[in-house]
Amino acid sequence: MRRLKILALLVAIVLVAVELAAGCDEEKATKTNGDAGEQTTGEIVKKKPADEQVLYDYFEAIDEKRYDDAYDLWSESGQSASFEEFKASYADYVDSVKVVSVTKLPEFSTPDRETFRVDLDARYIKNYPAGSGEIPMFWVVVPDPDSTGDWLIEAEGTGP
Repeated sequence: MRRLKILALLVAIVLVAVELAAGCDEEKATKTNGDAGEQTTGEIVKKKPADEQVLYDYFEAIDEKRYDDAYDLWSESGQSASFEEFKASYADYVDSVKVVSVTKLPEFSTPDRETFRVDLDARYIKNYPAGSGEIPMFWVVVPDPDSTGDWLIEAEGTGP
């Protein structure tokens, strides 16, 4: 009987340790029902490093036609000449876009400038006005000088 209690205790400890370890890199989405005030836990979303997350946020904003939000994710020196030109560069060419993967390219990165290859699933209205007719796949991000821990897009290109 004593062995059974010890075994049960060890199993419980292992289960708690596994649950805690799994929760370290994940964030649970919570939805509140307005009428009853009940909270339900939805799908678990993995957090991405901030230097990658800015790219996911950017393309989500483009996909949702929130061009002003996307424009705000560019550094001051990387922004297009005007918001209108920026908006036209997506609104006139891109129907939808989703990030498939983001891969850091350490050989082209420094601590204050990260370079990524971004693979996208995009549908076009007409060929994008870049070399291949598609959104460029190489992106450079830099730390946001006004917000510790946040990053901004500095450049895009057809090669690193």
